[in-house]
Amino acid sequence: MDLEFKLNIKMQQINSYIYDNTILVQIATDPDIEQRNRVVYTRTINVYQGVDNLIKVKVQNQDQKPYNLTNVTPLVFSIIDDYVTSNANVIFQTNVTVSNATTGTCTVLIPRDQVNAFERDQYIYSIYYTSGNLQFPAYVDDNWGAQGQMFVVSTAYPVFTGNVITTDNVEDLGTL
Repeated sequence: MDLEFKLNIKMQQINSYIYDNTILVQIATDPDIEQRNRVVYTRTINVYQGVDNLIKVKVQNQDQKPYNLTNVTPLVFSIIDDYVTSNANVIFQTNVTVSNATTGTCTVLIPRDQVNAFERDQYIYSIYYTSGNLQFPAYVDDNWGAQGQMFVVSTAYPVFTGNVITTDNVEDLGTL
């Protein structure tokens, strides 16, 4: 008796998405602009150890319209370790790179070496700008919040240690 089997093999599909890790900030607080929409809280930012992290920053006015950064001096992005609030300290700080001044689009690069040096999994971030000798906060929500949460994920891109599973010591048990 001949038995015929048909195999229907389907490959698994893994989807991968490339999204901008975006922070929305407000630096203009013009009382003449009517606020139509409210951002109640800011989105948490995730950064990943093992890779360089590029964060997009969109600067808006309080009506959530793009803010022209042509006459704004550099924005500064800071990561703060606030584990002990009374002893909070800046562990990373860099200027924000303006990509398009008229649309208020910027980027922040956090290099992988810096992210790999982060010891905790939760920090806060803030952005400020300078006008003359004064520093002003960039708000991350409509409740005058000037800091947002940032999580460090260490398990997505771990460092390869060179340990490889081999088949050197596998015994052939024959046909079952």
